[in-house]
Amino acid sequence: MPLLEDRSRPIGETSIIIEHLQRHHARPGRTLIPQDAEAALEVRLWDRLSDLYLMTPMQAFTADRLRPEGERDARNVSQARDTLSTAYAMFDRQLEGRTWVAGEAFSLADCAAAPARCSMR
Repeated sequence: MPLLEDRSRPIGETSIIIEHLQRHHARPGRTLIPQDAEAALEVRLWDRLSDLYLMTPMQAFTADRLRPEGERDARNVSQARDTLSTAYAMFDRQLEGRTWVAGEAFSLADCAAAPARCSMR
């Protein structure tokens, strides 16, 4: 888990760090989470979906590859592959005809999806 220390205050977890930086250090007009409450909810939704359904299965693949050959978990990898396939299809539908995951501008949702999207087909 990433950790940021800002003015002697520890701030953990990537999404929370990004919100903290936006609130306390962003330039005016620069935002990764829209000011509009409904738009912000959409951004946060896609951020969570990325973490849960893209990054978590990808971590399962990595963890499995780091295990010794005899300790690998084929069932877990298969489940992760199924989850990832479903998530990719969901993100593909969301991105159809648009540039950014949520809204008209680059956002926290794009930050969350970028590592997994870079490895997509």
